[in-house]
Amino acid sequence: MQAAHRVAKNTRVLYARMAITMFISLYTTVLVLADLPKDIMQSDLKLMQKD
Repeated sequence: MQAAHRVAKNTRVLYARMAITMFISLYTTVLVLADLPKDIMQSDLKLMQKD
């Protein structure tokens, strides 16, 4: 049962690391998008709508 316990523990650690990494990535994306000037985003949207 020692190997099964170790596999279960490693799986929990892996999922915890993945959740932390996803949270940091999403939060960083929110910060970057919030810091962009509004006129740049609006001009990009206009270019995409012309197609």
